[in-house]
Amino acid sequence: MAFTLAIQDIIAAGAGVAGGKGFALAQSSSAGVPMPGFFVVVPEALGEDGSLPPEAVAEIETRLAGLVREKLTRFAVRSSARSEDGAADSHAGQFLTVLDVTADDVPTAVVHVIRSGLAGSVADYRTAKGLTGAELPAVVVQGMVAASAAGVAFGADPVSGRTDRVVISAVQGLGDRLVAGEQDGETWRLDKATLEILDSPDDAILTDAQAKAVAALCVRAEARKARPQDIEWAFGPDGAGPFHLQDRPITSRLLPAWTPETKLTVLDNSNIVESYPGLVSPLTFSFAAMAYDRVYRAFLGMIGVRRTVIDAHAADLAGMLTLVDGRMYYNLGSWYRLLSLLPLFTKNRASMETMMGVSQPLPDEAVGDTARPGVLAALRMILGLFRGALLLPVTRARFMSRMAACVPPGRSADDLAQKPLSALAAEYRRIEAALLDRWDAPIVNDFLCMMAYGGSRRLMERWAGPNGLALHNDVMIGQGDIVSAEPARLIRAAGEALAQAGPALRDQITAGDVAAAFAHPALGPQLRAYIDRFGDRRIGELKLESPTLSDDPAPLLAAVLAASRKNDTGFRKSPPPPTPPRHSLTRMGGGEPKRLDSPPPASEASGGEGSGVGGTAPAPDTTLSALFHDKPVKRRVASALLAYTKARVRDRENLRFERTRIFGRARRVFLAMGAALAATGRVENAADVFCLTVDEVLGAAEGHAVTHDLAGLVALRKAERTRDAALPDPPERILLRGAVGDRSARIRAGTTATVSPGIDAQKERRGTPCGSGRARGKVRVIRDPVTDQLQPGEILVARHTDPGWIQHFVNAAAVVVERGSVLSHSAIVSRELGIPCVVALAGACAWLTTGEEVEVDGSIGTVRRIDA
Repeated sequence: MAFTLAIQDIIAAGAGVAGGKGFALAQSSSAGVPMPGFFVVVPEALGEDGSLPPEAVAEIETRLAGLVREKLTRFAVRSSARSEDGAADSHAGQFLTVLDVTADDVPTAVVHVIRSGLAGSVADYRTAKGLTGAELPAVVVQGMVAASAAGVAFGADPVSGRTDRVVISAVQGLGDRLVAGEQDGETWRLDKATLEILDSPDDAILTDAQAKAVAALCVRAEARKARPQDIEWAFGPDGAGPFHLQDRPITSRLLPAWTPETKLTVLDNSNIVESYPGLVSPLTFSFAAMAYDRVYRAFLGMIGVRRTVIDAHAADLAGMLTLVDGRMYYNLGSWYRLLSLLPLFTKNRASMETMMGVSQPLPDEAVGDTARPGVLAALRMILGLFRGALLLPVTRARFMSRMAACVPPGRSADDLAQKPLSALAAEYRRIEAALLDRWDAPIVNDFLCMMAYGGSRRLMERWAGPNGLALHNDVMIGQGDIVSAEPARLIRAAGEALAQAGPALRDQITAGDVAAAFAHPALGPQLRAYIDRFGDRRIGELKLESPTLSDDPAPLLAAVLAASRKNDTGFRKSPPPPTPPRHSLTRMGGGEPKRLDSPPPASEASGGEGSGVGGTAPAPDTTLSALFHDKPVKRRVASALLAYTKARVRDRENLRFERTRIFGRARRVFLAMGAALAATGRVENAADVFCLTVDEVLGAAEGHAVTHDLAGLVALRKAERTRDAALPDPPERILLRGAVGDRSARIRAGTTATVSPGIDAQKERRGTPCGSGRARGKVRVIRDPVTDQLQPGEILVARHTDPGWIQHFVNAAAVVVERGSVLSHSAIVSRELGIPCVVALAGACAWLTTGEEVEVDGSIGTVRRIDA
């Protein structure tokens, strides 16, 4: 009889003779899978005396000579039992394996492996599995790969049981210690359908291409065997491979197979993180998502999009926002599909991305098919937008009248305290109907601002090149009537009052004596007036769960304290004229030289609706006259367009403050509803309402709730928040195929807050310039705006900011932000206050450290380290 079997012999004999492992290898080799040469020794080769007879040894040596001719000089000798590696009973690890064996020692190793079938541990295993009797294994003798990397790969996730994943574990060198459980390997996770990398280690042993090649081996093995396989693999010393060493079915419990999700979803929080930083409560998310849905639905109808078209995009309207690990993101696919309904979207796409602060274009795959409006539909919408632009002053006045009726002046909640739950629900419904469903002025202004800003910027670049872009930045500086800058002026005034009150009061406030501050005859009224007007403008102001300044005035008092010290140190009380930017032109034709950043004459420093000119900004004509001194038509067109753009930017920021007031009013209504629920024992305290969604709160009040166990929902949400808080911040951009809540569906891609190697040593970096000249000072990296405090004259550096950061801006010499765009709040308010500002400087918080000195040039967007 034959004691050894070659590949074709193995296939003819089957697994009952060659064993499961040998038969599987023969099938794979016949299918063209790359692997080292091998043969099988049947257990009948073992003589009665427990050794190999001479004829068996001679047969083995003949087979080995063939493998040596393939330049294989070291061998792996493994068991291939006839019941091993089956679908039901994997004998993995039960039999002996001998690695790195020389050709001379192979016969001895074969004897040891065959006899390992008599081990007591194998008998115990077979008994536990209901298998009777001992069984000697066949033996696979295979050429050894001098592996540079090796490991195992699973055609399904062996832990979760998901069959749409490939999981790879890799080590350097041979994989025997990994297989034996003596060494931990690096882990990769890939999508089985697309081989996209979902998760990979830092400082990886494998390259992306190698990981995908190993995953492809797994997928091919599954296709041959019609079920997920567990394979061993290796790369050669020169990186050749991967070589397939063995495979067996995965015998752990797997989840049912399902058609894999191939739709690409792209989430981005480049801009929305400014409004919703960090973890967001269920109440905030549901309120914001509902508001976006209703506001944009009304806007599309207002400009003439037919109701049938709007209804067809109901899923996009409902999905504009999403929650990832408790953090708010834009679903960019929904946004792009909705905006594609508008005329001229393709031309304004870049402007929209600028307004949203999107750092990377959206892949077309994530947008999908979009139906562009026909000629008549486009014309109807263009006329609708034109009508909206003409009527904007009237629309804005009516909107402000509705605001006055729904959001009482001041911040008192006394009007809510005595209302029953049903009346509070009715009050909330009134806000919905009067404001959220009729959000006409802010949304029309936002859209016009997007088009005007992008169009004016492109026009200035086309007509005047880099100098036109520089002028565009300069003209947007210092509106003079932006409400967001008013808190800074009030804080400075309060700081002066505190400085005049003397050190005793300052010491009391520093020690935490809030009552003393509010009781002071000069300072107290200013603090109360500030809170009455801007008490809702706080850190995370659009997060309903964020405490207001009425709840906790400590941030305001800290800013006033710092402003009072500013007076002591002689730090400037008001911003100086902007430093001449490096693009200034000193000769543009006849007459006296004129800088682009020269302040306007007093007669030109004011303007009302539509003028957009005011404050300390250069009036368009004062610089356009120099830039277009011999082109009067272009000068007049550019002047009118820049003025209109300034007005839209100003109104955009001011109307956002009205949004803050609405959110503040909604917060007070919901807290009152929470107090009513707590009074009847349905929740523990009023603040538990933030753990519920809008529908759940209203359902409890109006009688259409799905569940009445509100306390149970609150406990569930608190546990989820605890888990989310323990997770690292997700990246700025997330790509996934599957459900948003499925972390394993995320594709390893996107912008993160990490800094590229070597960036720490860079002396100068460039972000997006937001104007207002240069400033030099010491860095203060603010990670927690509530507990960290900026000192007068320091450079504020942060990942992102929101309008509540105005209490830090008032003390800043300059602002540097990792996120944001030229139209983000940090950019607009910095320009208004005359503070140099640079946004979109990725990794700034890791690059700069508190205490080091830098120079910030807001005109050209540079941040430069100053040598000590």
